[in-house]
Amino acid sequence: ALQDKSKHVPFRNSKLTQLLADSLGGNSKTFMFVNINPSAEAASESLCSLNFAVRVQKVQLGKTVATTKRMEGASIQELKAAKTGEERAVNELAQAKTRLQELERETSLGREAHSQLEAELERERQENAQFKETEEFLRQQSEERMRLEQADEHKRLVQVESMLGEATSKLQAVERQLHAKEGELQAALTNLTNLTVGGGGSGLLEPQRASGEAEKLRALEHLRQSAGVRLHARMGTTPAQTPTRGEGHPAVPVGPPPAASPTSVAPAATPAPFGAAPTGVTPSPSGGGGGPLG
Repeated sequence: ALQDKSKHVPFRNSKLTQLLADSLGGNSKTFMFVNINPSAEAASESLCSLNFAVRVQKVQLGKTVATTKRMEGASIQELKAAKTGEERAVNELAQAKTRLQELERETSLGREAHSQLEAELERERQENAQFKETEEFLRQQSEERMRLEQADEHKRLVQVESMLGEATSKLQAVERQLHAKEGELQAALTNLTNLTVGGGGSGLLEPQRASGEAEKLRALEHLRQSAGVRLHARMGTTPAQTPTRGEGHPAVPVGPPPAASPTSVAPAATPAPFGAAPTGVTPSPSGGGGGPLG
């Protein structure tokens, strides 16, 4: 076919041309590699292969219409695909820009929300700090008030104890005075009894004087009882039963003394309370004569 310059290439005449049919026509570029043997025994075969390669080198493969159309169609399809890809890329880029704008807007909103949350958190921190300060101030005020109340209570307690001690001392002093007065009155009463009963007609006391001595004795007893009641009222206790007239003290005659007979005998001595002198004993000069008591 090469020698005759025929347009038809008999690819079927050789196994090699059948295998290379797709590469021997159209716009394809064909490369042929020739293998030769350098030994002298294969010199004829090597020469034949080289001659074949020289002839193949001179072959010019022209472009076919079908191949050109096929290539043009492929190019158009590629262009359409490229255009479609470009449009798709443009759309994707626009979508990406839109999505980016949305993300930027969401990011801006998120930043604003974060700023608001930070401001609210800071406000809550300040309120919490103020609350703690107020709570600490109130606690200190409460502790100070409790301390002052305890101090006032302790002061009042000390004052009450001091007043109670003073009242107790005064009561003891009054009781000592009362005991002394009771002793004097008992001595005076004994003297009065001696003078009334055993002293004869020359030593009788007037009824008015005897009545005055009895009134003094009752007033002294009332004073002692009043002082005991006041002390127990301050101490918050119940006063003990005070011996009434007739229990611890002898009856004091108020009316005129009875007439004594010359043969009358002095009565037996009556137990005297509070350490007074027994009946029948001569009274001291301070109580002699039944005069008024200090």
